[in-house]
Amino acid sequence: MIHTTADNITIKDQLFMLFLLLLPCLFIHFKFDSDTYWLINSGRYVIAHGIPHIEPFTLHHGLHFVMQQWLSATMFAFIYNTLGSLFLFVFVAFINGFIIYSIFRICMRTSEGNFLLSFTISFIVSVPLRAFMVLRPYLLSILLFSLELNLLEAYLQKKHLFERGGSKPENNKIKWLTYIKVCCANFNFKMNAILCGLPILSALLINLHAAMWPFFFMLMIPYFIDSFRFNLWGLKGQGYSCLPIATAAALSFAAGWMSPYGFESMTYLFRSYGNAYASTMISEMQSFDFKTVNGIFVFIIYFFLIMIFCFKHRAETRLRYALLIIGTGYMGLSSIRNLSLFLICGIPFVAQPLKTIRILKTPNKQPRFPWFRYVLMCIIIVWTGLTFYIRAEKSEKDAEIFLPIKAVDYIKMHVNKESIRLFTGYDTGGYAEFKGLRPFIDARAEVFLKSNNRKENILDDYFNVSLGKTHYRELIEKYKLTHFLVGKSDMLLFTYMSEDPDFELLFTDGDFKVFALKNSVKLIF
Repeated sequence: MIHTTADNITIKDQLFMLFLLLLPCLFIHFKFDSDTYWLINSGRYVIAHGIPHIEPFTLHHGLHFVMQQWLSATMFAFIYNTLGSLFLFVFVAFINGFIIYSIFRICMRTSEGNFLLSFTISFIVSVPLRAFMVLRPYLLSILLFSLELNLLEAYLQKKHLFERGGSKPENNKIKWLTYIKVCCANFNFKMNAILCGLPILSALLINLHAAMWPFFFMLMIPYFIDSFRFNLWGLKGQGYSCLPIATAAALSFAAGWMSPYGFESMTYLFRSYGNAYASTMISEMQSFDFKTVNGIFVFIIYFFLIMIFCFKHRAETRLRYALLIIGTGYMGLSSIRNLSLFLICGIPFVAQPLKTIRILKTPNKQPRFPWFRYVLMCIIIVWTGLTFYIRAEKSEKDAEIFLPIKAVDYIKMHVNKESIRLFTGYDTGGYAEFKGLRPFIDARAEVFLKSNNRKENILDDYFNVSLGKTHYRELIEKYKLTHFLVGKSDMLLFTYMSEDPDFELLFTDGDFKVFALKNSVKLIF
């Protein structure tokens, strides 16, 4: 529901501004890469064979496996199989729009209905958020986090209105008992019903993206802290009963068992992160370089200035908002991927101390050409719609630039797939799997850690060879590899194998090469 504000903005103006707010969702990244293909391939496997517990896609045998994003992958595969790649991007755009509107609702709640302020903050957030709007389970995770915060804020808002609107009973026993019964009835069915949505979100998250499930409870911590009444450097705990939120948290934890992998899904995060190679070699896991312009911008604009503002207005700022901004801000600075958590779970709460700001006054006179906005809206819809369609249709074609499409096709046509043991890079294995090959590794870094697969630290072996710490002959010896598909990103292998007399170059398109050990070449003529 859209609330009117002190700015006296008409409903028509609000709807037009919300239309403008949702425009960025049509400018998402139209990126079809190897990760997209392995997600679709994973979903296809679930549809065809059910939930796997042994890793089924690579050349390794008997690896213990938790498909922590099985529901997301199944959704993506279903859309791709039935509607095509275009509708995958329609889906991403829809979720992006939902996220932007959810951020807007958080701002409206915390600013007490300041429409223009909420619009401004949401629009500012939507611009850098565009970088994270790609076809990944992470997209659904951040949507659920924004909905979680909306539910918590809606609950506290209704609780505050109920307590403020309650009347004192006369001082006698019967009326006090009646008053308590009425309060309990209202409390149980009107306010606590909002929190019933949290276990549902938890059950969705554990199946859509189990690695992010613990963060669902981290977002509740500031709300527990703020439930105590105290004063911390001018930031005061609001002081409310935390029992309903604690109950919802306990039910949400219980909902975590509603996964085909049970406790393994709930603890997936703790077995999957902390590997030195994963932290330093995978770009999205790295922190910003604060010597660059982008790093400085992120630090100053998205963290430092907001902290100064919150400190200056600490008497007006809720403690939970300050904790959310500080906590998610730290996460955003420590990892590029986590910047989205700061954008969604931190910045919107700046609306609370800014709630008294009026960005502009509504003119007393009606616009001279009131129909012009509708003409403009139609032009924008047609132009952005056509642009979206053209870019989405070209997405798979454009993927040929950075994927080994020709190399994989060559292998499928000329090499015996039953006997091949194929090495691929981290960024190309997912596409090879999508095409029916069983490569050495793909982009699911955590799957190749011994803490998850219970057999080998395959990820370490891969990076040791890629960085030249281990000779590739040791990898061949250990995993009985027969063929190598390498690209320019695998610079050492790309260069050295060309000079190795024991390898034969079977195919090259300039960007990718297919090599085979001379004593294991098995061509089909």
